Amino acid sequence: MRILIVEDDKAFRGNLRSFLTLEGFAVDETDNAKKGAQLAAENIYDVILLDIMMPGPEMMNPGRGGEWLLRSLRQARNNALIIMITGQAEDDDKLSAYAGGADDYLVKPFKLEELMAKIRAWLKRRHDFLSSDVSSTVLVVGDLRLNLLRRSAIRAGREIPLTIKECAILEYLMRSKGQIKSQTTILQHVSNVDFDGMSNTVEFHIKNLREKIDKDFSVKLIKTIRGSGYMIDDGSAPT
Repeated sequence: MRILIVEDDKAFRGNLRSFLTLEGFAVDETDNAKKGAQLAAENIYDVILLDIMMPGPEMMNPGRGGEWLLRSLRQARNNALIIMITGQAEDDDKLSAYAGGADDYLVKPFKLEELMAKIRAWLKRRHDFLSSDVSSTVLVVGDLRLNLLRRSAIRAGREIPLTIKECAILEYLMRSKGQIKSQTTILQHVSNVDFDGMSNTVEFHIKNLREKIDKDFSVKLIKTIRGSGYMIDDGSAPT
């Protein structure tokens, strides 16, 4: 699952990123509202964590860029889970955030475990009520289902345990069904760390995923596109 952090406190943003990465999320981050709007337009996020007091467009109350971004996202029909993470504890700030479309509101300082509990509770609630689409917590390709909340896959009725990294790679490929993704692109998406371009990290996890979800089935879902990368497909796209 993918999270965007829009927060201008560098140290706090770094702590959030480290914590959420360890929890198995792919994390993007920025320190200003305008860049946050750009990232949200270019990518699909399950969760957006948003501070209120940060730089924003000069003509739109620049000290409250998070408030501008919140309303902009909802006006653009972005349906990501949006949780405000802010030092603004006044009732008027909370009411304004909820009126602008925020799903939840956490006042700093807070325990990261509390944030994680809120994220999982909200995503589970959405999963219970929404159909399986691009923002759902259950992804489907052919007879393979991936439950992002449980971090488990099911193929032909058989439950398949996955590591955090395997789940992240499989999720990325399933969300991009039929699209070729290079090793570099995959690693950048799921790792959020600097890496050596010659790393065999992705190859290692792809091999393990094949052992788990393809080995005992006649239809192989994970495809290697020689010289280009990998893709997942149920057999309807050319390989």
